[in-house]
Amino acid sequence: FTIDGGTRLTYSCCDFGIGPLVDLDINQFSIQNSGTQVVPSPSQPDSTLIPMAAITCPTPGFIARRQIGSSGASVCVETYTLTGTWTSNNTFQGTYTATFTGSACTGSFCAGDPCANQSWTFSAGR
Repeated sequence: FTIDGGTRLTYSCCDFGIGPLVDLDINQFSIQNSGTQVVPSPSQPDSTLIPMAAITCPTPGFIARRQIGSSGASVCVETYTLTGTWTSNNTFQGTYTATFTGSACTGSFCAGDPCANQSWTFSAGR
């Protein structure tokens, strides 16, 4: 499913001299393996989202999520979530969010480029 209008979801943060800790660039979502995984492309950290239940159309909607890292004082926990509602067999309305917690992605470790929560709303079709 390609995001309508050529829109790209892009964000990077926490670049402390060797490239950003977070660097995402998405213009499409591939629902694969009988709806059991979603692959944002061309790039998202850790590459896949896992649906809460297999995604099938025309079910009313879906949620797919990936969390990277675990809680702790000096870590960065990244959570990427795609929430979608089917508008037809070939299109869905979606919201993609990226949230960040922990001092390693929001504190001084990021050298003045801390990660901030992001959210995008879009339509995608095939």
